[in-house]
Amino acid sequence: MVNTKFYLDKADKNRNAPIHLVIRQKDLQVKVAVGVKIKCKDWDNKNQMVKESSINHQAINKYLTFLKSEVDKHLETAPHNQLTDIKLKEKISTLVKTRKSNTEIKIVHDDNKFYEDKTPVTFVDLFAGAGGFSEGFLQAYTKEKYYDFLLASDINENNINHLKILLTIRYLVMKSRLYHLPLMITAIVVLLATACKKEEPATIPSLSTTPVSNITATTAISGGVISDDGGATLTANGVCWGKTENPTIEGSKTNESVSTGQYVSHLSGLDAGTTYHVRAYATNAVGTSYGADMTFLTLGQAPSGLTQQPTNVNAVSATLNATVNPNDL
Repeated sequence: MVNTKFYLDKADKNRNAPIHLVIRQKDLQVKVAVGVKIKCKDWDNKNQMVKESSINHQAINKYLTFLKSEVDKHLETAPHNQLTDIKLKEKISTLVKTRKSNTEIKIVHDDNKFYEDKTPVTFVDLFAGAGGFSEGFLQAYTKEKYYDFLLASDINENNINHLKILLTIRYLVMKSRLYHLPLMITAIVVLLATACKKEEPATIPSLSTTPVSNITATTAISGGVISDDGGATLTANGVCWGKTENPTIEGSKTNESVSTGQYVSHLSGLDAGTTYHVRAYATNAVGTSYGADMTFLTLGQAPSGLTQQPTNVNAVSATLNATVNPNDL
């Protein structure tokens, strides 16, 4: 009875182990590498398949199933004189080479840590049976997700806005099979329509008002903290103030160096002993936004006094009288 199984050979320094196909029958044993390496922890020896922890598990398992099926078929139908160790090795090697030549499959080993904070998105293979085109066509990822189109070969990296698309087109170019062109165009359109993250429309900035400090009769210090520019370049920021609630940039204001984060604004020309309202502002192409309204009271003028006639005057004492205005000090 013939026993056909896969097993992992000794791992390399990167802990990637090659998968081998082994055929055992009585005294006959044939071992051939299938051209794929995986992490040892990703191999399920009992079920003879790659675990889901490998990002390429679906494609590799599909390949292994194909290879075992073809070998089993050959063992059942080939003449007895073709079942020597040399002939079997030649047959398996031919299957491996043919499969690679027809599909240009190459397993891409990436650091799995790269995918830990991304959500996997699986696409149904609509092009199965179309000459192996869909196998090994595309992989893509954004900041939040990665899109796995099975395998990729001869990978080139291209940046399109915030999306990195990994394209493999060598198979089509090398073989010059122009009938694949509609499929290629369709796949690219599908990828760009689903994988490209639409840019969020710009909004007004987000910011807060810094409490007022260093208050004098005519000056004070405030400012703001811009937490988000709204997705558009800032054109102005500062604080605006007035004697009524919710002042705007139409009235008194400062203009600071444009940047996100915290900034300080110096208010001047204030009236002594007056209650003011102040709030931070920031402007981009969409519009102007404001921080919370805050109030403060400027210091008053120097106290003033009015001397009045003394009272209760006698030989040894008198009461001196005066009226004092503190002027809000």
